[in-house]
Amino acid sequence: MKILDFAIQTAEKAGKLILKQEKETLQIDEKTNNNDLVTNVDKASEALIIKEIQKEYPSHAILAEESANLENQAEKYAQAKYIW
Repeated sequence: MKILDFAIQTAEKAGKLILKQEKETLQIDEKTNNNDLVTNVDKASEALIIKEIQKEYPSHAILAEESANLENQAEKYAQAKYIW
């Protein structure tokens, strides 16, 4: 499967997950301050995307907004051929 096709399919899966949860009550948390918010749906869609990438492209590095852990990751990203 081409990377673009995979990315489109994965985005569509995440979109379906988001739409499925749109009628549920959002859990909203502050990340760094009261202007920097994240919802349970943000976290769930990101987790789905990460899982799909890791399954299809296990050697690729992933830099994600909600679950980013940048400490001690510089070398990993510097050595990665592909970063999502």
